[in-house]
Amino acid sequence: MKRLLVFLALVFIISASHAREAVVGMDERVLKQINAVQELIDADDFDAALEELQDMNRRRLSSYETAHVLNIEGFIYYQQGDIPQAQAAYEEALAQDRLPASMLANLRLTLGRLGLLQENFNSAIGHLRTLLTIPDQDKPANRVLLANAYFGNREYKNALGELDVAIDRTRAVGDPPRENWLGLLAAVYYELGDFESMKEVTYELAQTYPREQHFMNLAALYGQLGDQKRQLALVESLLQQGRLSSEQHLELIANLFMAQDLPYKAARLLEKELDAGRIASDAQSLELLSQAWYGAARVDKAIPPLEEAAKLADDGEVYVRVARLFLDAYDWENAARATREALRKGDLRDEGNVWLLQGMALARMNRWGDAAETFARAAEFEESARYAEQWIAYVDSERAREAAL
Repeated sequence: MKRLLVFLALVFIISASHAREAVVGMDERVLKQINAVQELIDADDFDAALEELQDMNRRRLSSYETAHVLNIEGFIYYQQGDIPQAQAAYEEALAQDRLPASMLANLRLTLGRLGLLQENFNSAIGHLRTLLTIPDQDKPANRVLLANAYFGNREYKNALGELDVAIDRTRAVGDPPRENWLGLLAAVYYELGDFESMKEVTYELAQTYPREQHFMNLAALYGQLGDQKRQLALVESLLQQGRLSSEQHLELIANLFMAQDLPYKAARLLEKELDAGRIASDAQSLELLSQAWYGAARVDKAIPPLEEAAKLADDGEVYVRVARLFLDAYDWENAARATREALRKGDLRDEGNVWLLQGMALARMNRWGDAAETFARAAEFEESARYAEQWIAYVDSERAREAAL
């Protein structure tokens, strides 16, 4: 499982609504200026909005007005992609005196999210822990944000504690935990090596949010815990129900069938999904199909996909394997043809062995002259020389025997 902040699928929105926050105690002149700035923001003219804000005389602003202006500046800097400047503006806003609790909460939450975004997890932890102490801010969603910060900081037990509180409170009011909360909880259990608990959470994910990925994660966990019987039962049930469509997952299941010594099932699955176009007919999938049919003792069906893969390959190595399959099938003519294709494509790891295979195919067809020439080529390579010489002796004896008849 990738180490990622599951909850940072959260859409990071420091919305312009902050600029429209309650303005109790704000001077009418300042309010008009801020409304004018807001119109520029709504028009996506961030440079002009920033210029207007910076032209405001800060010495005549109250702490609350200054914080409000800085809050808007932070939003603009964020929209322009200047995260350090945005953070500096929000921190300066937070440093103002006598701010209302609602603004303090917004600023702590925003700075916590910025810390997560920049992977400055200590900063995020500090702001989010303080956020929870503000009245009405000890909410499950805020605890999950803190859990994300602990997760990023590798403090997995602390992350687990925050998630447990958030999820328990959510269940207490009759609501199911959010999907990304359970995903983060599963990731925490993974990092703690508690695969049994991770399995339980993943099972809940699959039941509550029945997505293909959750079912596949659950199947993988059954395998991790040595319960291959349940793993196979789950994936076969998903296949029968037509619940799987991802190419990656279908190929994973085919490989699972192969690993469980079920090559025929792997071959049937791959053939069906290749025909349907859900698995791409690339070299990798064609080679896997060939391997599955070969494992199922169907050499005749293993050859066509491997030959297709050989055509797609950049070198002649796959054609060497095709030649071996034709030899296994006693198809000497096509075995010889496959070796010629291998040599034509070139870039072979052991060229001498390819000449040797070609000579064997020619010898099986009693083409003694061609075979002798081919074995002579094989004898030029150190790795195949000894076997080539034995075959040359065999060819010479057969030619002599035929001549004597």
